[in-house]
Amino acid sequence: MAVVRDFLTGWGRALFYDLDRSGSPAGRSGLQARACVGVETWLPILNTTLIAISGLAAATGYLCIRQRKVEAHKWAMLTATTFAALFLVVYVARYLLLGSKLYTGEGAVRVVYFAILISHTILATILGPMVLVTIYRALTRQFRRHRRIARLTLPVWLYVAVTGWIIYLMLYTL
Repeated sequence: MAVVRDFLTGWGRALFYDLDRSGSPAGRSGLQARACVGVETWLPILNTTLIAISGLAAATGYLCIRQRKVEAHKWAMLTATTFAALFLVVYVARYLLLGSKLYTGEGAVRVVYFAILISHTILATILGPMVLVTIYRALTRQFRRHRRIARLTLPVWLYVAVTGWIIYLMLYTL
């Protein structure tokens, strides 16, 4: 894992922290600093967009199955899963390249932020295996068992998506 992290970190530095005009790796020109700030700005937005699309597709899948549109439900849920997986890839890459962003709020807002973050993190960790089992049961036509776990998976999925948006807003706009 350290080799992958070092490779990605080196790749990120090569891409975003290029040598300045004097050839010194110690400093960055204004253009290079803007490129780095740009990545720190648009990667979190990309992550939030990916998880938002995932959450909306999951909600659409639920509405489709309630209307007995099984094929539309299947594609909506596969879309939701694809965007959730893309989110995970971008999130891990962003973390390896840029590290984590620290929350700077104080007082009661800080307590609320960490309560949301902790519940979000725990449920997001549990959600991955739940989604895989839910999809497996659907694709192998174990529909009774699929329905049973899907009734738990969807609310967790939607909670994780919504709290992901809230965390983004708290980190980047408050």
